[in-house]
Amino acid sequence: MTQAITNGATIRLFLVDGTPQGIRVVNRSQWTGVCLAFSRADYASARLREEFRRTGVYLLTGPDPDATGPDVLYIGEGDSVAVRLDSHQRNKDFWTNAYVLTTTDDSLNKVHVRYLEARFIKIAMKAGVVHLDNGTAPDLPWLSEPEIADMEAYLANMLIILPIVGVHAFEAPITAAEVAKVMTTDGIESRTTYFLNAKSTTAEGTEDSRGFTVFEGALGRSRHNDHVLQLPCDTRKANGGRRAGQTWIRPDPPDQDIRLRQSIERRKRAVRWQQERAH
Repeated sequence: MTQAITNGATIRLFLVDGTPQGIRVVNRSQWTGVCLAFSRADYASARLREEFRRTGVYLLTGPDPDATGPDVLYIGEGDSVAVRLDSHQRNKDFWTNAYVLTTTDDSLNKVHVRYLEARFIKIAMKAGVVHLDNGTAPDLPWLSEPEIADMEAYLANMLIILPIVGVHAFEAPITAAEVAKVMTTDGIESRTTYFLNAKSTTAEGTEDSRGFTVFEGALGRSRHNDHVLQLPCDTRKANGGRRAGQTWIRPDPPDQDIRLRQSIERRKRAVRWQQERAH
């Protein structure tokens, strides 16, 4: 969704304690929405801020507890997000970072944030790049037509802001239709395809601003056995592993993973050299 934006956007990032890893307040010019981003280590300090006492949506993110799957995401909402986050601070162990999505004028109400929570969950489920810790996918509550327009505008702005603070759960991997769009108006290939052929590994892929995507039909090996696994759909390498639909395949042993990355880098250098030579 974020790539559909064609106009420029001014994003303001405020480092509360002056460090990039600390508490951050992010908003967009001429908009009342705001995102408060912080790590679990900064929870006590973040809780003192005004955003915690407002109505809003919150995201909790962290690595897979078993270290075998994608990152975990929990999406929630609350009249005062502090109440819900205090409970999660005590009872949910997986999360390492949190994001409070609210407004500077506290203009969101309970139905608004229920709508936003349901929309965020649906988008994350469709993208399929994280494991959702939510037990259910709630239905959209009733809102008037103007309110729906307002909430969709809020959602669109937040989907621009969230990748800036490191949340990529709502960005779908590159699609087959996007892969097909490789020719510009002057007939020059605009996206490079990389190939890898090695022992028990055959793959093609490409990269864009969202990362490196391995195309459907790639072959790879699991860590604990040597049989070949065929990946049934488009995959994106993330956190050292390979996602195939909703099945997470463990990464190869470190030495083989290093060879894989070195092969890709050699291929990239060769393509750049060929392009420079052509010019």
